[in-house]
Amino acid sequence: MRIPSIRLRSWLIVLGWILVIGGFVEAVELFFHDWPRSWWHHHGFLHAIVSGPAMEIGLGSALWALARR
Repeated sequence: MRIPSIRLRSWLIVLGWILVIGGFVEAVELFFHDWPRSWWHHHGFLHAIVSGPAMEIGLGSALWALARR
């Protein structure tokens, strides 16, 4: 019995792309959402970056690494 690795690999790549693109879109939205106010003075800006876009981009990259294996 053969393991269907081709299907799993393609889904990992697709999901990885969705997460990475979503992370970049979320980062742009986070930077420009409060444009009139200075976003760098926001108290939780670092937390927002780490918990949002950075995590999505990291998860997408991890799925790409799993697909290469």
